[in-house]
Amino acid sequence: MRVGSKRWWRAFAADERGSIGIEYALLGTLIALVMITGLVLLSGSLQELWDRVVRCLLRPAACDNP
Repeated sequence: MRVGSKRWWRAFAADERGSIGIEYALLGTLIALVMITGLVLLSGSLQELWDRVVRCLLRPAACDNP
């Protein structure tokens, strides 16, 4: 390994410019993954809820009135 490349890697590792942008990108990715996971897990119950809403709008007599 050349001496110049070692120096470049050390300078690259010590350079903190842009780290905040990378942190925000990682945080945004994590939030998006949590949202997508939540939607996937709730999709079945949400579908049932909207099916019931449509059924009640089309035939109000068929609705269960609490």
